[in-house]
Amino acid sequence: MKNRAMKQNSLIILFLMLPVLAYSSSPSGDEEQSKDTLYLDFKTSVELMNNRNKMIESARLSQKKATLEKKATAGMYFPSIGASATYSIMSDPLELDLTPVRDAITPLYETLSQYGSFEPAEASDAIKAGLTAGLTQIQNAEWVKEIQKDQFGMADININWPLYAGGRIRLANKAAKISMEEADYQFEHTWSQQHVELVQRYYGLQLTRQVADLRKEVMDGMAQHLNDANKMKENGMMAEAERLHAEVAFAEAEREYKKALKDVELMETALRNTLATDKPLIPVSELFIIPTIKDRQYYIDQALANNPQLKLINAKKNLADLGIKKERAAFLPNIALMGSKEIYEHDLSEYIPDWFIGVGLQINLFDGMTKIRKVSAAKVQKQQVVTLEEKARQDITTLVTKVYQELQKALEEYQSTETSLKFAEEYYRVRNKAFREGFASSTEVVDARLNLFKVQTEQLKAMYNFDLAWASLLAITGSNEQFLAVE
Repeated sequence: MKNRAMKQNSLIILFLMLPVLAYSSSPSGDEEQSKDTLYLDFKTSVELMNNRNKMIESARLSQKKATLEKKATAGMYFPSIGASATYSIMSDPLELDLTPVRDAITPLYETLSQYGSFEPAEASDAIKAGLTAGLTQIQNAEWVKEIQKDQFGMADININWPLYAGGRIRLANKAAKISMEEADYQFEHTWSQQHVELVQRYYGLQLTRQVADLRKEVMDGMAQHLNDANKMKENGMMAEAERLHAEVAFAEAEREYKKALKDVELMETALRNTLATDKPLIPVSELFIIPTIKDRQYYIDQALANNPQLKLINAKKNLADLGIKKERAAFLPNIALMGSKEIYEHDLSEYIPDWFIGVGLQINLFDGMTKIRKVSAAKVQKQQVVTLEEKARQDITTLVTKVYQELQKALEEYQSTETSLKFAEEYYRVRNKAFREGFASSTEVVDARLNLFKVQTEQLKAMYNFDLAWASLLAITGSNEQFLAVE
């Protein structure tokens, strides 16, 4: 009977440890067996983020767009040359009617050619004959002249070159340059946000994997503890209630381990999203602590000088200044060189010139107070941006203070766990040894092991919180490169 009971207990233990054995056959899970698995240190992760992250790619395209728009705006300094073609049909041709002139001079010729007397007398006949011939020409002449047919077409090349636009062209180019800077600051801000997200997910995956490893150690320890409890029960050294407590503790450890594996899977999915990859990922850079950090005021000064959002707001303020100047420039005239050259014609009047060139001036004398009100609106916009800048500076100072305190808190928690960890390790070792010698209960061993896990987890979480706060602080101060230098 005793041997049968031992065999039954052994089968129970083997059944309960199947998940442990299955996981142990692959030290870090099934994904490590894949040839496509990426073992990434943090710097490599940053490189992947730069090349694949969609938010960064979008911000980079915005930079490219601003650069192209700046080049396009520079073209305003050059002449505009174009070609045009038209074909027209009119209701009637254009004609010049000179019959009133004919009617006015005909009586004079008629009278002189018949009754006129000229000196000397011998010239009268010749002059009259000439007048008669002139009268004939007048009567036979074309007194209705067609200037333009009712259908005609033409093609020409045109030029328009602004010589003076009240400074609007220069202001437009300055605004385009500031827009380029604005796109650069927006890229820097986006990159900082994605860098913090990468830290959160990369080291979050490292944290969950290490917690899962600790959960596995707890599960293995509880399995060994259950095995010891079964043996002691068989030898009459332990009550059934104590053995059941060990069995419950193992089942709980197994359940928590499975939950930890799901946390690993979820965090890995998040990291894959940041890096835009579908390959399995394993982080190799460890969580870290910087034992000393500079005082809070240093980071506040750095943030007020280098924060990407403040730079972005400053660029908007410069654009608002240019907006005021642009609206004021609307009061000034436009002067432009204009010209046109005919390159083809069909039935076009011969009286139309082949080319022309000239200078034009345009100025608006009255527009219902529109320009004045636009200047006022531009000034209000400038005040709005200035107010936004003041608020942003206050918010950033507050944010630096908050993150700095989180950083200090994480550092203090880590330092406090160092002593607690040594005690927890030693206490578990003593309780486990005492249990095997029959001087400690199963509850004491389980509590000691769970306490060790708690301290180990708290230390890992303190390191993770420190790393995340450190990345956030550097992002606010515009110093993300310092994170890579430490890592």
